[in-house]
Amino acid sequence: MLFNHLKVAFRMIRRQKGYSLINIAGLAIGMTVAVLIAIWVFGELSYDRFHKHSDRIHRVYVDFTAGTHMILALSMPEFATAAKNELPEVANAARISRPGRAPVRYEDKEFFENLVCYADNSLFEVFTFPFVEGNPKTALLAPHSAVITEDMAVKYFGDEDPLGKTIKLGGAKDYVINGVVKNVPLNSHFRFHVVLSFETLYAERRRDMENWFNIQYYTYLLLAEGADAEALERKFPTIIDKYMGESLKTIGGSCELLLQPLTGIHLFSDIGGDIAEQGDITYVYLFSGIALFVLMLACINFINLATARSASRAREIGMRKTLGSSRKTLIYQFLGESLLYSFFSFLLAAVVIELVAPVFASLIGQPLSASVFNTPLLMLGFVGLAVVVGVLAGSYPAFYLSAFRPVKVLRSGFSGGASKSRFRNVLVVFQFAVSIVLIIGTLTVSQQIGFMKKSSLGFEKDHVVVVPAVEGLLQRMTFKTLREEFLSVPGVENAAGSALVPTRGVQIAIYYPEGFSRQEPQKLTRLDIEPNYLDVMDMQIVAGRNYLEDRATDPDESLLINESLAKMYGWDNPIGKTFTFWAGTGSTDEVVIKKVVGVVKDYHFRSLHSKIDPVVLAYDAGRIRFLSLKIAAEDVSKTVAGLEKKWQELEPQRPFDYFFLDAAFDSQYRGEERLMRLSLVFSLLAVFIGCMGLFGLAAYMAERRTKEIGIRKVLGASVTGIVQMMSREFVVLVVVANVLAWPAAYLGLRLWLQNYPYRIGVSWLVLAGAGFLALVTALVTVSFQAVKAARANPAD
Repeated sequence: MLFNHLKVAFRMIRRQKGYSLINIAGLAIGMTVAVLIAIWVFGELSYDRFHKHSDRIHRVYVDFTAGTHMILALSMPEFATAAKNELPEVANAARISRPGRAPVRYEDKEFFENLVCYADNSLFEVFTFPFVEGNPKTALLAPHSAVITEDMAVKYFGDEDPLGKTIKLGGAKDYVINGVVKNVPLNSHFRFHVVLSFETLYAERRRDMENWFNIQYYTYLLLAEGADAEALERKFPTIIDKYMGESLKTIGGSCELLLQPLTGIHLFSDIGGDIAEQGDITYVYLFSGIALFVLMLACINFINLATARSASRAREIGMRKTLGSSRKTLIYQFLGESLLYSFFSFLLAAVVIELVAPVFASLIGQPLSASVFNTPLLMLGFVGLAVVVGVLAGSYPAFYLSAFRPVKVLRSGFSGGASKSRFRNVLVVFQFAVSIVLIIGTLTVSQQIGFMKKSSLGFEKDHVVVVPAVEGLLQRMTFKTLREEFLSVPGVENAAGSALVPTRGVQIAIYYPEGFSRQEPQKLTRLDIEPNYLDVMDMQIVAGRNYLEDRATDPDESLLINESLAKMYGWDNPIGKTFTFWAGTGSTDEVVIKKVVGVVKDYHFRSLHSKIDPVVLAYDAGRIRFLSLKIAAEDVSKTVAGLEKKWQELEPQRPFDYFFLDAAFDSQYRGEERLMRLSLVFSLLAVFIGCMGLFGLAAYMAERRTKEIGIRKVLGASVTGIVQMMSREFVVLVVVANVLAWPAAYLGLRLWLQNYPYRIGVSWLVLAGAGFLALVTALVTVSFQAVKAARANPAD
């Protein structure tokens, strides 16, 4: 019987080529989308699970209050030592700095590496980073030692043995390579290319490292077997009281340390100051839902077309039942046909997946961490998906068709599909409602991105070139000399220095504004600048004045603040307000008082994902690390070449590094841009699948109503009238789909936009535009078949 079922199924596919093509293509598209998203979801959920003790590793994060409340993924470096020595639940601990960018040189090879960090030697005991060469127990024990990845070893040393070789970082410091590890997997929440000994930091600035208020490193604890994380957390206050208690009482602050499971960091961490950009479980849920909906749309096509064409198979079913076939046998036959369609779709989807996987990877902005064809679990899931899709898509038609009664279906004039037209209409409405929601979502995401990119930032980011890490040059010359050197380059219109620039982090400092005692410290965002910075960035003074280069007392006596800071303290007239500083920790220490001389118009130091913080802009040329250059809009490449030449004159030991401020700022919206691109693709696919179903239904309708159309034409009906008659039903369905889709899209997007402090509203124009687009697309699809039927010769 199985062979007979397959023979009939093949015969049906061959006889109904158009119908079969629509079903196979639709199911293949649904499977392709589902599998590609499944690969991405599989990768997202697998983060950090490759570590041998991943279930026992936790990251320490801090909840700190000193005037300002902060929750950061950071902790103080000394806590790791204290926890390991004083808490039996802690089997081991490892500290790591944020991976950053630094020039690395070996002989004549020099490159800027983006993933350079400091870490304890215990990093390789807590985490599983297999060594290729070297001893993991001693690789980072000594100051100025380093471990590199396999890629770095090939890049700098080729076939040479890298062990014992010396590399130079930052143009000055030598580090001895004591180990080579395998490349860090893509599904690690932090990655590195070069890791330097944490002992180096202690050797160079022990006082800072032993300061318990130095909260800028990441600490990971490996818990002993059977240890309870919550019970361990309850012991942390004892350590905080022991090492920080008196100081916290003095400033009226508080500090709490908490644990975060390693495997939850990538998708569930919304803590500030993370070690790298992490994922979001919301996107995993969102795209998993989209994959499910696209697959459902393809299955709906199959169900709709199968039930619509039921009348053409009614006599076959009646004859089979008359000749003794049971309903169970017929169900198996129709499910077999459905599984055969699913099998062909599976083969087509497999080819398409291999072809489009690189394109999908570029859309999501990251390489896929696995391939369906070399990952047994994914391959098994893909095959299982094909079976499930076949069964789901074929179940309703199988049970529906097998229920036909022979006496009824063999009677002349039987019309099996008509009785289920209402159910088909519901499915069509669902298809287009999903498509319209996706279109509205895509357009709204695009508008939100455009709004964030085009909003006034309070400064001018265009035509600003930023040169980082100029502190080495400033050890040999004054900033005024450095500025004049770069101003001599043709095309450079202005130059200024600062400790930080927009998109490159923030600095937090303790301040005591007027009206606050020494027991009421205020943690505020601080930016160290020199007077030309406001001019280069085109930032406006709304009250008072800017710093003056020729006023020698300004660095010691004056401060600039932004509007948000003045508003936070209720200062209607902030000019002349004071900030008090104590030079030491005793009660008789020297007191320094600075006065506010100017208020800067609020500007976005970070992306529009964050609100504008209260900021103090301090005049401190000694902290300058970035040189910002305003350049002419004409011949930018020539100006950059001139800047590189000047750099080589001043700093021949280091390669020239720079970035454009506008590009750096726009890069902060990559997550939204990826969401928009993926939504666009999935929206188009959803609409395409829906149109394929409409095309098949319209073709079948035209076929079923051939005689009616012929009679209407003989009686004088026009082509336009017939097209309208055949399209009217589908227009009504799309209109109903719009009515259902608009509130769902509106409420969902309102909820999504709440994540943005600066946001657009959901535009009714977008809702109407998406509905109109769906309506036009449906009309074009249906009209093709309607016009074809209407223009046929009535005699035929």
